[in-house]
Amino acid sequence: MKKSWKPLAVLFVLFAFALFAIACKKEPLDPELELTRTAYELEIGATTDIGYTIKNEKDGLTVLFASEDDEVATVDSAGKITAIAEGETVITVVIDGYPETEKEIAVSILGFPLTLTGPNSVNVGETITLTATDRNRPDNTVLWESENQQIASVDENGTVTGIAPGTVTIKIYSKVTTDTLEKEITVVQPEPVAVEVSVRGNPRIIVLSEIRLKHKVSPAGANQNVTWRSSDENIATVDQEGRVYCLHSGTVDIIAVADGGVEGSITLNIEVDPIEIIKSFHVANPIARYVTTYGNSEKSELVYGSVSRYFPGPLNLREQIIDITPTIDGAPNPYIGQVATPAMIQAAEMKTVRSGILKPEIKSIIYHDTGNNDIGTNAANHAAFMVGPYNNLVRSWHYTVDDEEVIQHLPDNEVGWQGDTYAAYTTTIGIETCVDQNSDLYTTWHRTAKLMATLLVKYDLKVSDIKQHYDFSQKNCPQTLRRNNLYANAISLVEAEYLALTELSGYTITFTSSNTEYVDNYGRIVKLLDQPIRVGYMVTVSDGKGYNESIFLYSDLPAKP
Repeated sequence: MKKSWKPLAVLFVLFAFALFAIACKKEPLDPELELTRTAYELEIGATTDIGYTIKNEKDGLTVLFASEDDEVATVDSAGKITAIAEGETVITVVIDGYPETEKEIAVSILGFPLTLTGPNSVNVGETITLTATDRNRPDNTVLWESENQQIASVDENGTVTGIAPGTVTIKIYSKVTTDTLEKEITVVQPEPVAVEVSVRGNPRIIVLSEIRLKHKVSPAGANQNVTWRSSDENIATVDQEGRVYCLHSGTVDIIAVADGGVEGSITLNIEVDPIEIIKSFHVANPIARYVTTYGNSEKSELVYGSVSRYFPGPLNLREQIIDITPTIDGAPNPYIGQVATPAMIQAAEMKTVRSGILKPEIKSIIYHDTGNNDIGTNAANHAAFMVGPYNNLVRSWHYTVDDEEVIQHLPDNEVGWQGDTYAAYTTTIGIETCVDQNSDLYTTWHRTAKLMATLLVKYDLKVSDIKQHYDFSQKNCPQTLRRNNLYANAISLVEAEYLALTELSGYTITFTSSNTEYVDNYGRIVKLLDQPIRVGYMVTVSDGKGYNESIFLYSDLPAKP
C-alpha cells in the first residue's frame, strides 16, 4: 500500500509554526529613566521643574525625588526644585521599585547677584578699599554711596575715607537691576601719640606782640582738639585758640595738651624792642575834662591828661615814718615786732596809729583817695593829720601821694589801719591819693602809678594785685576815680609804669616836646586852645651801651572844655 506524505507535511508545518511562535514571544522590559538635564543653576527663591522621560513605561509607575540638603534647595513630589540658600546639593530621581533607575542632578544655588567685601573699620583720616561685584554686568561695576558723608565718604572705586568717629552704611547699587547691598563700616578715632607745635608765619616775638600758634596731633586721624597753657603767665599767656600774648621778656614754654594727656610744646624766647614799648605808652587822644572831687562838698576840677601813659618825671619819695605808739591802755605796747594775729589786731586797733605789728605777708596794694578836696590838703597835710589830735578814728596808711611828692608814713611790712578789714590790715599796703582843690590830679595819679609799679616789682606782685578800698569793705573809695569812671584809666598808667620798670629799667627815656606851649617835656598837657590842635613829641631811648633810638609821635589835643 502506498503511504501518503501529506499528513507528515502538515505535522511538520504545525511543529515549525509552534517553534516560531515560541521564539517570537518575549518577557516585558523594565522601565528606564532619562533626565532632560543633570545640572541646574538657580538664584535664591527661583523654582524649576525637573525634566525627565520614562522608557518602557508601565501603568502605575511613581517617580521619587529627594534633596541631599533641604537648606540649600528643596524638591517636591512633582519634581519642582525651590532654591533656598546659596550652596550646592544633589537631588536624586528614581522610579519607585526600580532602584537601578536612580539618577543624580547637581544643583547650584547662586547667592545674591551683588557682593560687597572688605574691612569693617577705618581710622579717621585714613582709607580702606571695598570690593564689589555685580553678576549681572560683564564688567562687574556698581554705583557707590555713603549714607553719612560727615562720617565717611566713598568714591567710584570703593575707596572709603574715614572723616569722623561713628558708624556709617556704605551702599552699592546694581546698574542694571534694582538690587542693592549694604555694609556697615565703623570709623575709629585713633588715640593721640604726639603733638607738634609751631608758630604761624614768621612774626617778631617781642614784648607786647601777639603771635599765633598751630598744632598737629599724630596720627592724623586722632582728635585734633587741644587745650593750651603757658609755663609762666607772667611772661606770656595763651588762649584756647592758640593766640599767645607776650607780656614780658624771657623764655616760656607754650604747651598743647591732646586727649589722654599727650603733650607737645614750643619754647618762645621773648625779646625787648624798646621803641615798641614806647609806642604802647602813646595816647593819641588824651583826656581834657571836668572831674568832680568829693570831700566835705563836691567840687569840679579841670583835668588835663598826658600824651603818654608813662610819666618820665621823678617819683619824689620822702620818708616820714611816724613813731610807734609806745603804750596801749597805759601799759607798754606788747605787740611791737610781733606777727599779726586776730587777737593783736582787736587789741591794738583804735588805740595805736603805728602799732609796730608785722604783717605775715604782703599780697596786694590798696588804692584809696583822701576824700578831702579842700585847698592845701596835700601829702604833707595828711602826714601831719595822721599824728595830730584830729585823727580821732586812729587811722593810718603807708603812703600819701600828691602832684608834687610821695610821703611814706609806715614801713611796708607793718600793719596800717586802712581797708577796714583784717585782711586789709595784715596783707596790704595802703596808698592814699590827694584830691585837693586846684592840684594837678592827673599828675597825682601818674605819680601814684609810678609808686605802685615800684612796689609791685619789689614784692613780686602783679598789676591784678592792686585792689580798691571798695574790694575789702564796699566803701566807695577811691571815690573820685570811681564816680568819674576813671579807675581803669588810672590802672592803665600803672601798667605802663610797671612795663617800663620791668623791661626798660636799664634804659634812659627822654621826652622832647615840639610844642612846649601845649605839652611839656613830661608829656603833660599844659594848655589847650578853643579848637583842637595836633602836637608832636619825640621819645629817645638809650642804654649807654650803644643803643640809642628815637621815635616821633603825634597826639590830637581837644578843644578846651
